[in-house]
Amino acid sequence: GLPRSRTTWLANLFTTGTSFCYHDLTGQIKSLGELRRYLPAANHGDADSGLVLFYRELLKIYPQSRWLFVQRDLDSSWTAMESFARRCHAKLKPDRELKRLLGIKMMEAEKLARDNPRTMFVDYHKLGDIEQIKRIWKHLTPFQQINIPRVKLLQTIKMEPVPCPERFEPMPELVKGLLCQS
Repeated sequence: GLPRSRTTWLANLFTTGTSFCYHDLTGQIKSLGELRRYLPAANHGDADSGLVLFYRELLKIYPQSRWLFVQRDLDSSWTAMESFARRCHAKLKPDRELKRLLGIKMMEAEKLARDNPRTMFVDYHKLGDIEQIKRIWKHLTPFQQINIPRVKLLQTIKMEPVPCPERFEPMPELVKGLLCQS
């Protein structure tokens, strides 16, 4: 089976050859403009659940980018994010307003993404299927061959993000700005 953190796993999968994939940049930057420093080339990406909050804005910054939407129900996504945040910040309390905003942004992003031919949708529970992984690879990295033995090796490794990255914030500046707008 796959490791616990799918975004960590995807970042590892797509960091190979000529491609590089960050993990959870939205928790480490203060503005979307700062992304340009991290994602300067077509073969750079970010496996990050937080990107859904800024999909509309990111389409303007990266109009030619290919996108992968991993579909997962809101409650399951929220529970996973909350669990990670609590490991880093024991006093963190659930924020219903943030969850409501996340739900609205997820629906808005999905609606926009459905009209974007450069977007692929994948069910969260099917990320372990090798044929699905091949389709994802072809969509996101058509410029390089997939290494199946490497994929199979990665599937045996349990990967999780470092519990408390140095720059991790329970509510990054980017998200705080969204809450103020809503």
